[in-house]
Amino acid sequence: APATHSPEERMQMIEELVVIDRMLRGLKQRTRSAFLLARLEGLTCPQIAERLGVSRATVERDLAQALRACYRVRFENESPGSEIS
Repeated sequence: APATHSPEERMQMIEELVVIDRMLRGLKQRTRSAFLLARLEGLTCPQIAERLGVSRATVERDLAQALRACYRVRFENESPGSEIS
């Protein structure tokens, strides 16, 4: 059965998605693409490198940059007591 969320929980999820979308838009196109290929499609670094036409080291650097941006969103921009799940 689908999960039922209160209006407050739905609003919190929407706000979190907006923050994530803003973070992704702040990344360079290649970095964003590498991150989404890894996270949404489950591709490995060599597969992403081949798809994007760059070296594996470039993909690893891009993924590290994207993960740092995720970290900043999660830990540096939160108010006390807030949780992003």
